Amino acid sequence: MYLEKNINALRTTDPLLAEEILRADEQGEITVIKTRNGLYTAKKGGVLLHSQYDPVREAERWAERQDDRLSRYKRIYILGFGFGYHVEALLNLYKTVETVVIEPEVALLKRAFQVRDLSHILKRVRIVADPERLPAAKGRFLVLRHLPSLKLNREFYERVEIRLKTMRALHGGLKISVVGPAYGGSLSIAEYTSRALKDLGHTVQYIDNSAFKDALLFIERIGLPGDAKAELNHLFLEFASFSVLSRMERFRPDLVIALAQAPLHKGALEKIKKTGLKTAFWFVENYRHLTYWKEMFNYYDYLFVIQKDEFIREIRENYKKPVLYLPLAALPEFHRPLELTEEEIEEFGSDLSFVGAGYRNRQEMFLGLLDYDFKIWGKGWNMHSPLSDFVQRKASWIEPREIVKIFNASKINLNLHSSAYHTGVDPFGDFINPRTFEIASTKAFQLVDQRRYLSEVFEIGSEVETFSSLEELRKKIDYYLRNQKEREEMAEAAYRRVLREHTYQLRLREMLEFIFEKGFDLPGWTGTDIFVSDVIDELGDDKELVELLRGFEDRGRVGFDEIIERIETTEGELSDAEKIFLFMREIKNQYLKV
Repeated sequence: MYLEKNINALRTTDPLLAEEILRADEQGEITVIKTRNGLYTAKKGGVLLHSQYDPVREAERWAERQDDRLSRYKRIYILGFGFGYHVEALLNLYKTVETVVIEPEVALLKRAFQVRDLSHILKRVRIVADPERLPAAKGRFLVLRHLPSLKLNREFYERVEIRLKTMRALHGGLKISVVGPAYGGSLSIAEYTSRALKDLGHTVQYIDNSAFKDALLFIERIGLPGDAKAELNHLFLEFASFSVLSRMERFRPDLVIALAQAPLHKGALEKIKKTGLKTAFWFVENYRHLTYWKEMFNYYDYLFVIQKDEFIREIRENYKKPVLYLPLAALPEFHRPLELTEEEIEEFGSDLSFVGAGYRNRQEMFLGLLDYDFKIWGKGWNMHSPLSDFVQRKASWIEPREIVKIFNASKINLNLHSSAYHTGVDPFGDFINPRTFEIASTKAFQLVDQRRYLSEVFEIGSEVETFSSLEELRKKIDYYLRNQKEREEMAEAAYRRVLREHTYQLRLREMLEFIFEKGFDLPGWTGTDIFVSDVIDELGDDKELVELLRGFEDRGRVGFDEIIERIETTEGELSDAEKIFLFMREIKNQYLKV
């Protein structure tokens, strides 16, 4: 009667599901029953999905019971569609709430479409039959349950509940271990990653391995023959990996994010995999120059890289792993415009500056810039070349906070990507270094060498300016030193673009959403954890229990043992809610003894 009209409405939002419903077998155990007020309900396997008397009034009462909670959420997930009465009642009360309905019984949907005109709600809801296709929520969401549907498909909805719990954790409730390297360029990136994840509401353990730096450099310095040096490095990596696992075990994370050069060997990653704990690897290196990824990619669950095209194709063909191109970024609360003192401007300022290591192409190209007011900062520079007079602090390491001051104090920040094989600009350069985003985030002006992916993240000529040769670089240095207003306008535009699109918070949100889309399950040890804000919503008038849980709101998610630990360390008389938790602990301990 209404099938065609409903299918046409559904086709506007989900044409694949519409075709699946049309193909569904109408024969089966579903019995359509006419209600006493002339509407229709259904029965399957002894489960009546809606009232035989007045399914509309029953649905309205169900919707009214949700009134106190719905206004606090941007999206709701309804478990079970049935014949849609409860969904319709909810949408009549709340016109703007985003609604996803999860219903595995496609044949049931077809019967509902045949006897009810649902076209007005099908354009406002999304119906999902497969939990793997659940759309990710951008913020907090509420789960509502149609109990007859849950009785009908108990195991299916248990899987859905697990999936939704995982989704909730990904958006502000995860415990994440971030594993940094001992030293190198990705050390600061690991620190920025940790800070951004905390900003997103997650509980973060930053596994700082910088204490291992001196030992690793000592192995490089002592001049062992090749085999002996390799063996010593291997033994040290085993030790460092054991240290990482030990710290991780105490934290019991939901997810591990390792940065390039993180001291995790294959054996450690295999141990992690056996626990069911998922691992992500953000490889923030040039894959053409550092090739250890070929041995390591097999041991991670999710891969994130700063180069794409042929690199992504090779990963998909040879490793069969979920992989995402994820460029670097800036941390605006750290990489920011500063008001510098006169002394700081004197120390860090110059017409032209460069911050970075002394790679071959930089050593050679910068010889053509010695007639400028030029300061070079960083390690690895040849102090016996004419550049030595321009290298600051005898080529020592520069603190990240001082680098931000250099960006702020310089009229032109030179940004030449590294290459060990070229004499100037790398003609095959593609990835974008962190300096590109960090300079822009300080509202400073930069000249950057041409890169294949640069125009995807900044507009050339209005947000950043580029060069491809020493001759072009000199012309643009001269031009922009004469034109302060253009420098400032371009720097302002790049600054706005970074805040809009290129922060670590945005990158890490994209990473977590990708992980969820590709299939992510929480490890088994999270089974008893609760999401504090959602439980508080459910409790309503239970003031003592609400007050107890509010002490954990900043955590997002909390486990039973953590609640017990807080109760035992709190002074004063126990509340009834605290006594109940301690009593539950005793019951649990007695059960474990049996």
